Parts: sequence; structure tokens; C-alpha cells
Amino acid sequence: MLHSMKTEDGLPRFYIAVQNGSIIGIYALLRNDLISRQDVFPWLACLYVVPEFRGQKMGAKLLQHALHEWIYI
Repeated sequence: MLHSMKTEDGLPRFYIAVQNGSIIGIYALLRNDLISRQDVFPWLACLYVVPEFRGQKMGAKLLQHALHEWIYI
């Protein structure tokens, strides 16, 4: 994750949702996940919402954020 913050390349990127100082969700945008399909990117990976925040559309919010970020890659 630290390396991705320092690279000139747009990917990979890692995102963390925080509320009141606690991590409540995460996701990553990766270059690809299929060695045979290097042309298919970005790849949404590692989408996770802590159990206490499930059912509150946090996953949908993270996905919407990923779609917005993808435009700028």
C-alpha cells in the first residue's frame, strides 16, 4: 500500500473508509487480476465492510467511489 502512494503509475490504489477514527471498509483498484487479459483493467478487489456497517449501503458507497476514481486513472 505504501508503494502505491509513491509510484507514478495510477495503479494499484488502495482506499480506506474511516468513521470516528475506525476503519469501516476498504477496497483496491488493481492493474489486473488475469495474466491472460492484461487489457482488462482496472480490477476492483478486496471490497470489505466490517460486519457492524453491513446493510447500511457502505459497500455501495465504496463501489460508487471506485467508479468515480476509475474515471481519473
